[in-house]
Amino acid sequence: MKVDYYLIRDIKLAGDAASDEEIAANPKLREEVRRNRYSITSLCVGDNGTLFCGVTNTGGDILHAFDLKTCKFRCLNFAAIAEKPDHKIHKGLWLDRGRNSLYFGIASLESTADLCTGPGGRLMRYDIGKEKYEEIGRPSPGSYIQATSYDAKRRLMTAFTLPGLGFAVMEIDTGKVRWDVPLESIVHIPAVDRRGGVWGTWGIGRQGFFRYDPDKNSFEFSAKCVMPTANEASNIMYAGAGPVDCMICGPDGMIYVASALAEVYRINPDTMELSYLARPLPFNRLPGIVFGPDGRLYGVGGDAWQTSLFALDVASGATEILGKLHHADGRRCFRPHDLAYADGRFFVGETDNPKQSGALWACTL
Repeated sequence: MKVDYYLIRDIKLAGDAASDEEIAANPKLREEVRRNRYSITSLCVGDNGTLFCGVTNTGGDILHAFDLKTCKFRCLNFAAIAEKPDHKIHKGLWLDRGRNSLYFGIASLESTADLCTGPGGRLMRYDIGKEKYEEIGRPSPGSYIQATSYDAKRRLMTAFTLPGLGFAVMEIDTGKVRWDVPLESIVHIPAVDRRGGVWGTWGIGRQGFFRYDPDKNSFEFSAKCVMPTANEASNIMYAGAGPVDCMICGPDGMIYVASALAEVYRINPDTMELSYLARPLPFNRLPGIVFGPDGRLYGVGGDAWQTSLFALDVASGATEILGKLHHADGRRCFRPHDLAYADGRFFVGETDNPKQSGALWACTL
């Protein structure tokens, strides 16, 4: 596996903090971090050889485009309309080709005390052709948006929110909030099935799966569709997090779930039956999975400089570890956050590096 990496801007840090949150809260680092430090937290494959990158930057510079041919970043100038708490596109960057637009929610590194009485994080649209931003709305006062899903057909966005561990549904064209409810659990990223159902988790101590039906505007909560290691896998990503590190709808219509223990499960969305497939890596964390051109499920996981890429045959359960994200110059990926496949390469966004900015990593098999 050939490994390369690319940087928006680099910064060297003392290495005495483990996360973006801790680094941003350090008064000695705050101004330097605001201007120069980036983590790459959401990836979206666009058209015309572009990979869109949602990033973490406390100066509000949170959306960039990466040219797959030149391997150069281009700032999309979100900082010009950023509010003080607008620090990252944590998970969920969605392309609507028909409208030539990106849709996303905004997360923050501010404290709960600074956010709980505020108006809440914004759902946003970026018109790619016009290079203009539009605010869709604020679905959950007092909360920021940790993850989103986007429904182009029904013109809906859903938001998974912190610190309230909530779930909100907003109609894009009317700005109406259908739901803003507590779930006592939160997924790193939801999945949307072929019928438009949005999948998440609910219940402290239970961490069962639910499905939101946008056509009926109703919920189905399952007490049986639960990962057997759900409680063990919770709180690994961050305090209060649920067990789901990543979820996608596969080409077969099944929901594939990666846990924070680096396990892979499959859910039949019609019956809500869950089955265990494999634990492809001997490390915790599995925040990115995607199906490759050969039909295998590829994933990136690991932590603390052990970031690795693997492939899983979902029919047989056969796993192949393809290698670690270590470059020949000695740089290593500290912690992965998202995975995308484009232009014959697997791209990994890096976050929480305690020594320097996170990179966009490219893996060629």
